[in-house]
Amino acid sequence: MNFIPISLIDPPVSRFDRLRMEAKLKAKARDAYKIHLQPYCLICPRKSCKSKLLYLNGANLVFKPKKQDELNVYPLPQKESGSPVLLEIEIPQDLVSVIEDKKRILIEKLKKNDIELDPFLSDEKLDDEKTLSGKEGLKSEFGSSGTADNVNSAQRNSTSGQSKAFSGFYWCVDDVFKFENIGLSKPAAHSLRFLICAECEYGPLGFHLPPTPSENVSQKDKPSLEYLLAINRVGYLRS
Repeated sequence: MNFIPISLIDPPVSRFDRLRMEAKLKAKARDAYKIHLQPYCLICPRKSCKSKLLYLNGANLVFKPKKQDELNVYPLPQKESGSPVLLEIEIPQDLVSVIEDKKRILIEKLKKNDIELDPFLSDEKLDDEKTLSGKEGLKSEFGSSGTADNVNSAQRNSTSGQSKAFSGFYWCVDDVFKFENIGLSKPAAHSLRFLICAECEYGPLGFHLPPTPSENVSQKDKPSLEYLLAINRVGYLRS
């Protein structure tokens, strides 16, 4: 008869150990996202300003459905005195990967639960608005002999498609003092306040909607504050 040494038998895992392992895995996953976000700083998209707004190592990526997107009907001013005022907003490719992963997870979760997709998450939009990445993408689109005008036009179309494809996604912090430089508008309906660049007052770049106060909610269960900057309304600077 063969005996298995006691030392080779895996001890049973308790519920406490399992929960602790799950917590470590979740923390590791969060840290993986932070590696992508750390090198970047969000800046004002106005060409004449470019003031630093927020370092991404203190921000989370969140999604707001179209019904909750307070910026949906407030386009950014594109020109002043007939001249363009905006930078060519292009989200860095490693951040695009993070956002696309988040979008894919949201879509799969909604489909799994038979919930209708939000307009911002529709698959058709992703298929119709494919973006080009770098010079190689431009070459494959126009051929190696593409002109400068073609390249510039392709970059503008790519940026526009990218912005629409990522509508509803925001960089979020829970404390206004985490910003390097931000301004808040006067309260509008339902205490809604828009986020603008404090240096040049350009915006709206995002919004802050305080949670509705409730007497039946304990201090511990109160929802955290959200200060939101739209990912397609800010510039990106590698810090």
